[in-house]
Amino acid sequence: MLSWFLLFAVALGGFLTPVQASINAILGRSLGHPVSAAVVSTMVSFSLLAITALVIRVPWPGAAGLSAPWWVYVSGGTIGAVFVFFLLFSAPIIGATAMIGAVIAGQLIGSVALDHFGALGLPQHAVSPGRALGIAFLVAGVFLIRKF
Repeated sequence: MLSWFLLFAVALGGFLTPVQASINAILGRSLGHPVSAAVVSTMVSFSLLAITALVIRVPWPGAAGLSAPWWVYVSGGTIGAVFVFFLLFSAPIIGATAMIGAVIAGQLIGSVALDHFGALGLPQHAVSPGRALGIAFLVAGVFLIRKF
């Protein structure tokens, strides 16, 4: 049951991605620059997550909990900020469908690469011809969506 709920939750998050990008693009035009919109969006996200952590009483890690390499602490937020910026910048130019198609294609290419090499602690799964063909079809689909 939990796995079905999680699949639904992730699909809902995917559904909301082009909505978020479109809303942030409107905000960027209103504020005068996409970076301003990304700052506001990220500040709201941070605030909501901080409040949630306080409400559900998430324990803050002690010094022993800070044992990961330095780059782990900054890379997730950096990637998130870049992702939000690119989404809100690209949505009004290329449209939601091409934007999300490119996001999905990029996510799958990255996922296959991480799996193939077993990078970042993931189990290793070699690239199969079927996976490669599926990604090629996705990339071709993005080009077709953009062209037509």
